[in-house]
Amino acid sequence: MIYAMKIVNGGPEAWADLEREKQLWKELHHENILPFAGTVFLDGNDGGLGLLSPFIVHRDLGIIIRKKACTESQRISFLQQISDAIEYLHNLPFIHGDIKPDNILIDYNYKALLCDFGLSKNDVFNNTAPNHIGAGSPGFVAPDQRPNEVDGSHEPKDERSDMFAFGKTMAVVIANQLFRNPPPETPEGVKTDTALAIWDLAKLCLSPVASARPIASIVAGRLRAIEATSVE
Repeated sequence: MIYAMKIVNGGPEAWADLEREKQLWKELHHENILPFAGTVFLDGNDGGLGLLSPFIVHRDLGIIIRKKACTESQRISFLQQISDAIEYLHNLPFIHGDIKPDNILIDYNYKALLCDFGLSKNDVFNNTAPNHIGAGSPGFVAPDQRPNEVDGSHEPKDERSDMFAFGKTMAVVIANQLFRNPPPETPEGVKTDTALAIWDLAKLCLSPVASARPIASIVAGRLRAIEATSVE
């Protein structure tokens, strides 16, 4: 088997963050989560740590969307698969912390795999990695995660911030285009009843009010129902 390896530069603090990611990632077992395959200790003057995972021949969903390289039915399937992975994580409980199309890999069987757990947390590691406090991907960070103007404080990452990020991911994927927040009323690429249903679900997840966002199990159930009735 061919493996991919994640390494970081930056010295002991960065290595500590990678060790933390390893401890979180290795406990995850779901068909739509990129498997953790082991650790490599690097030689040389700097040393360090590398995290192994199976090499995915295809590409991440962000690239696929930018190239418009998949059909609507494939995009719906990818979203449904990732919603199952998020439901699994939240039931543990486990917060991903950085859901976005670039962190979803698509393999040669068109299986979607959620990856990158550098900003994740669970009951044991219940704070964001020390060197990434407040970190996240622009456009996918919930309003409650943004530092306020008075003292720079913000709410901790939780299931609701994950659902906001997945809402933006749903919107980008089903529209097959990138856009800034807030999303447009209805993009040109969202035309079918199925796409409109997913767009409406995405907008619920994108609520600026954290408590108004649906939980992962509801979103996953709704996407399973949508996929079951969809036609190309």
